[in-house]
Amino acid sequence: MQMNQINAFIAIAKSGSLARAAELVHATPAALSQRIKQFESRLGAQVFVRSNKGMELSPQGEVIYDHALNISEEVKNLLASVSKVSIENKRETLVVSNGFNPENICKLTLSSEIENYAINIRRMGDDSILMALKSGHVNMCIGFFSFDNENIKSIYLGTNTFVCVSFNKTKIGRGNLSIAGPNIPNLMNFFSLGSADKVRYNDCYDNILRYAADKGYYAIMDKDFALECINKHKGLNIVGESVKIPFYLNFNELGVEKNILNPIKGVFSNYLKNEK
Repeated sequence: MQMNQINAFIAIAKSGSLARAAELVHATPAALSQRIKQFESRLGAQVFVRSNKGMELSPQGEVIYDHALNISEEVKNLLASVSKVSIENKRETLVVSNGFNPENICKLTLSSEIENYAINIRRMGDDSILMALKSGHVNMCIGFFSFDNENIKSIYLGTNTFVCVSFNKTKIGRGNLSIAGPNIPNLMNFFSLGSADKVRYNDCYDNILRYAADKGYYAIMDKDFALECINKHKGLNIVGESVKIPFYLNFNELGVEKNILNPIKGVFSNYLKNEK
């Protein structure tokens, strides 16, 4: 569960409508609606009663509201205390391909590995990572691509295994294919595409199961993540063979101090070591 979902829940509960809540959290009503759907999905409960008059807390929502306020306050206090302690610390953002298992990536911590550094891990689509690195908005990223030019260098980390899954299908069909997954071109190796095949593709890793269940998409997923989902969802199957994709730590040689690279390499090499 993410803080932006909790904040969206609190804002709507206070204001009584998506439009007014959107102004409070500086987001669009559509984005807030999506966050609340994800929030309710994770909780397994409907937190709002929707009507023409607006949105009111459901009985379950009223119980959750007090807990959400406490969590929000604790996070604010934590951030305030951290900012006081780490004013002298150097901060770096490490952008990571959304092709990794999102639950495992969220559990990774690098700050304790590197003295005097606060490393923030942020997931992003691989096409966006390329743009962020080339434009200089980030100095470090982990993706399926590698660089070797004047300033940007690459370190090989290992490979990650991906599988194709689908609800109530045991093999990959032909013709019109609808595919959801991380934006990694080599993952299309799952599909022996012919000239007559038409592909509709969506880079929607955060909502990949919804596309597979509700829209009948094939879904390309981190193998460990796929196995976790198969254990939870009846009718979800692996179809076809697996594909291994190499991943690299790319960094701006002028923008990143060398002493932080080995700890990062060590953490992610361990993450990938079973897939080499």
